Amino acid sequence: MKKAFLCFHLPIANKSFDLWIPNDMSVHEVARLAQKMLQEQESRFYLAGNTTSLYLKDSGEELEANKYIGEFEFIDGTELILA
Repeated sequence: MKKAFLCFHLPIANKSFDLWIPNDMSVHEVARLAQKMLQEQESRFYLAGNTTSLYLKDSGEELEANKYIGEFEFIDGTELILA
């Protein structure tokens, strides 16, 4: 199974987390997984909401929730922001 190595940023906590994500996961699934992980690890800084989006850190572009990770041309270490 192919995977992408992604870096998730939580700006309010000035923290980042690196995860290997399978290419066959949707952006929506990845966002929910990252949201759950951040809620558990950084509960002082992050309160999970009903909606979560992922953005490319460099451009601010929002990733489409219904696309799969493998549809993007991510390179290992691509930085994302969870909001």
